[in-house]
Amino acid sequence: MRNILTAIVLIFLFLMLLVPKASPGVRVDIVKVVDGDTVVASIDDNQFKIRLKDIDCYEGTINERAQWQAKKFHLNIEDITAGGELAKQAIETELKDKQITFEFKGIDKYNRALGYIYANNKNVNKRMLTTSYCHPYEKMTKD
Repeated sequence: MRNILTAIVLIFLFLMLLVPKASPGVRVDIVKVVDGDTVVASIDDNQFKIRLKDIDCYEGTINERAQWQAKKFHLNIEDITAGGELAKQAIETELKDKQITFEFKGIDKYNRALGYIYANNKNVNKRMLTTSYCHPYEKMTKD
């Protein structure tokens, strides 16, 4: 698994040198939207997960993170999960029928590629922050 991730990183770095500066990152195809801040992408039939950097969208299912979000934002869990579904729909709309590029910024602790997604050269990460169900990323802390 580590070798595959290392190969992906090297491919990204190599391709980033070849991409014209007018288009940030490398061209990717979106295979699936997982949730408001995670997608599955591919380059030449090689699939990998991308976690959008610097944002955190509400969870679509009840889990520890959703419970933390409900407490932090003073909402009930149903509002969090409904917001998670809306975040997923919002990113699907942002990405639909557009040229998608990815600016690689690293690997997160779950071995997902971390970075910025652009749809027709517009930063999707920033656009998602304009919704009421995505916020700047904060790590969970034990209270």
